[in-house]
Amino acid sequence: MEAPCATVEKTKDGRPRVRLQGDVDFRNAQAVKEAVRSAAREAGDPIVLDLRCMTFIDSSGISALVRAARQERERGRGLRLEGARPHVLYLLSAAGFTRFFQLTDGVPAPASISGCIEENTVWQHLSFTIPARTHLVKHIRTRISDMLQSLEPDSQLLDAVNLAVGEAASNAVRHGCREDDSQKVRVESATNGHTLVVEISDPGSGFDPREVPSPEVGELREGGMGIYFMRLTMDEVTYSFEGGTTVRLVKHLQGQA
Repeated sequence: MEAPCATVEKTKDGRPRVRLQGDVDFRNAQAVKEAVRSAAREAGDPIVLDLRCMTFIDSSGISALVRAARQERERGRGLRLEGARPHVLYLLSAAGFTRFFQLTDGVPAPASISGCIEENTVWQHLSFTIPARTHLVKHIRTRISDMLQSLEPDSQLLDAVNLAVGEAASNAVRHGCREDDSQKVRVESATNGHTLVVEISDPGSGFDPREVPSPEVGELREGGMGIYFMRLTMDEVTYSFEGGTTVRLVKHLQGQA
């Protein structure tokens, strides 16, 4: 049984603290809002949101953080982020959400997300198929991450790829296959040390990407945030709809001069 992704504690000086751990994604994001709501019943300001033990967060998790922070700000309470990785701070900043939080760390410049990998001319290829089960979305992320880690990427680039792959895989399982585990999700990935290409395919009929515009800065939408963050963190995001739906993610791994 998985440990809860959010627990309520007290800091040494008596302020309420919500500690996030493990993966925070579409399966458990509601627990974040519930934990903040529980912490808000305690005295002390601001509420501390400790992200040091959080290993992954997707657009559902980020939306949950923003909604919780916005709600507490409307009630006159602050929500302070501690231990947030640069990747998370960058996403919050680029989407216009940092104004809802108190930050203990500076926000990195957008260019820092590009990362850098040393010269490597060895091709690597990965291909596998899984049944459309929500708990296997993490398996897809892990397989791609393991391949990329052999090139020793910096943590911000790895976080960016994990987010985009997680969003694409989640969409394939939840929407393309409607969580029907008789349906299959196909994953193809290749890298030559300079560029990473990931293709995730499902049998669904797809959608028109042009009908999913990017949100305005500071706007929190019910749908479309995952595609927005994919576009934000990857160099190319394209779709094809021949015999199903395939999303193609491209990330240039070499730092830009």
